[in-house]
Amino acid sequence: MAVTERIACLSIATNLLLVAIKAGLALLSGSLAIKADAIHSLTDVTSSVIILLGIKIAQRPARGFPLWPVQGGKPGRPGDIGAYFLCRL
Repeated sequence: MAVTERIACLSIATNLLLVAIKAGLALLSGSLAIKADAIHSLTDVTSSVIILLGIKIAQRPARGFPLWPVQGGKPGRPGDIGAYFLCRL
């Protein structure tokens, strides 16, 4: 597993831990602010998953698609596109 994949997996695991802690605290305290923060952390998990998928796609060998003229037929950063649209929500 490449360093970038390990970092993305670490980010996912850390954010999942934060979601669990914040959700537990929100249930115990009844705080809407902590609940909202748990939901926000869940969107961070989604973003990290998109980045991990983008890393895996970008590591594939080029297949010469004419739709991807950059980098010899290989998509440059497809995860960036997904993360961009997720941030625009």
